[in-house]
Amino acid sequence: MLRLGPRCSCREGLKKLDIPTVPCLYIYALMLFSVKNLNIYQTNISVHSMNTRQHSKLSIHSVRLSSIQ
Repeated sequence: MLRLGPRCSCREGLKKLDIPTVPCLYIYALMLFSVKNLNIYQTNISVHSMNTRQHSKLSIHSVRLSSIQ
């Protein structure tokens, strides 16, 4: 479409055509999945009963052991 050479970078061409890169598409797909499936995630208010500023954020459980991950 832009007649770029075989060894030219596609980054500027994608910007000109307003096409997102593959990593951006992956992040966008993950965001869409998480928004559509909020019922499978826990929020901070459901983990503890303290009313904090971050009560509506998603709760992320951190683990150290690779057997649990």
